[in-house]
Amino acid sequence: MYRKTAFFSTGAGLAASIAHASLFIASDIASDPARDLLMLFRESAATSPDSVGIVRALARVVAQHGFESVPAFACVISGETDVHAIVYGQLQASVRTTHNEELLDGSLAITWADRRFAGTLVDFAVGESLDPASSWFFAEGIVPASGMLVSAAVDIPPMSTAVGLDDVVESGRVAPLPSDFIDLTDSVVAAPRADVPSPLPPPPPPPPLIEASSPSVPHDSAGRAVAVAETRAVAGMPCIDGHLNRPDVTRCEWCSAELDRARGTIVGVRPSLGVLVFDDGVREIDLVRPVIVGAAPPTDVVIAGEDAETVLIDSNLTGISDTQFEVHFESWDVFVLDRSTTGTFLDDASGRRHLLPRHARVKLKPGSVLAFGDHTVRVDHAR
Repeated sequence: MYRKTAFFSTGAGLAASIAHASLFIASDIASDPARDLLMLFRESAATSPDSVGIVRALARVVAQHGFESVPAFACVISGETDVHAIVYGQLQASVRTTHNEELLDGSLAITWADRRFAGTLVDFAVGESLDPASSWFFAEGIVPASGMLVSAAVDIPPMSTAVGLDDVVESGRVAPLPSDFIDLTDSVVAAPRADVPSPLPPPPPPPPLIEASSPSVPHDSAGRAVAVAETRAVAGMPCIDGHLNRPDVTRCEWCSAELDRARGTIVGVRPSLGVLVFDDGVREIDLVRPVIVGAAPPTDVVIAGEDAETVLIDSNLTGISDTQFEVHFESWDVFVLDRSTTGTFLDDASGRRHLLPRHARVKLKPGSVLAFGDHTVRVDHAR
């Protein structure tokens, strides 16, 4: 169980929470993209057993409306063994789990900042800093907010009520409810209690739940195709022959043609970011989607909305974990994440060998070599 706290102000943004997922939209909450974000978040959070369905639902909205139209938002999905966090646009969110701590900055990501953290959630904070004088607990529902904090529960009130944060901040226990407490799940103001003075004016009531008779974003197979394409969307510089390149290149990395500077930076589908060359001399994995490597890796892993490719290593050899490591992407960068119990090593371009810290992302570059057990995997340039 997690405690959700929202900071109320003029209603420029909103906070929503359903089951194990919470969403914060920073502004423009009456816009069509915000309505679709909220609608698909509610649908996916109520039906998805994990974070995958929620991430894909949010990706559909960005794909449907475009990067310039969707307001900044952040989402956290708390699982039993990991935490999935997303930050989009001009927004920052701090994430703390029992294993990691990181500040996600959506403004630094070309698409969005997307992280999956090991461990259970300690807290997730986004938006304005919470003011105890006007911060209230809420359970499931939607409330106007300028900030949101989701944290591990410590002796919290019944989840059907909203209680002033200043009532519990000193002792961690809940004082008697103020006379004008608000039940945020039903949007009903409680009857006044004469025996308890009201320390603060009540926060504004939450906006009504947003319904839609017919979704404006694609679903099913078509929607999935849009979602997957969106998770691979990157901003880059096209050449005169149409190849998409990193924004900082001077000539096309694919054909050496001149860049089409008249078109400028465009958003397109991320091309291959390299090749994993295995030491068996046979397997070469094109880095167009995430990769999971191990002796018995799961075959249904989805990373940042993309189905991962599974590479099976001979399980008769020692020193190989069921899941050894994963390779995934953020914008134009490639990262490796050690998920083994036996250790994964990285030989950098200078030949120095480093033990990868478990569950920590390390950037890969062409020329790097991953070593585990008796195996090596070389990272080559895209071909």
